[in-house]
Amino acid sequence: IGLGAYNALTWRMLAGVVVSGVPYALSRPRMPPNAVLKIHLVRGTVSAIMAFLFFWGLGRVPMAQAIALSFIAPIIALFLAALILKERITRATTIATAMAFAGVLVILWGQARAELGPQAFWGAIAILASAVFYAWNIILMRQQSLVAGAGEVAFFQTIIVTAVFLL
Repeated sequence: IGLGAYNALTWRMLAGVVVSGVPYALSRPRMPPNAVLKIHLVRGTVSAIMAFLFFWGLGRVPMAQAIALSFIAPIIALFLAALILKERITRATTIATAMAFAGVLVILWGQARAELGPQAFWGAIAILASAVFYAWNIILMRQQSLVAGAGEVAFFQTIIVTAVFLL
């Protein structure tokens, strides 16, 4: 806790580069095609932003509330899957999603009225933004899994997130 979320994330990712990099290097991989590298780069950047926003928000919002707000990610992922991956959404799913989203709005409404101060409100906004990036990350994971193996995905994910954090 004393180290801070940003530093803890950066050190974790640096360790991840070693843990994922050694087995990946031992597999003697070829350089992925540019289209695959682009997916790796986008997902790594999205993951870095997602993590930073979540932990920044968590420092300003009670943990239970942060977790509850982050539950909007699967809702967003559902619609992104329809938009990007052309998956079909049923009527029942749409109704259930609307009900879940109403719950998130109730949490935000309560947050805006609480006496936690403006930092808590901005923390809640950061958590919601993180959830949007997480939803996109879910779609990117699906796309990545179609074009790259697990070792490659793990290595590029950690090296790109690490690079973003170090910047």
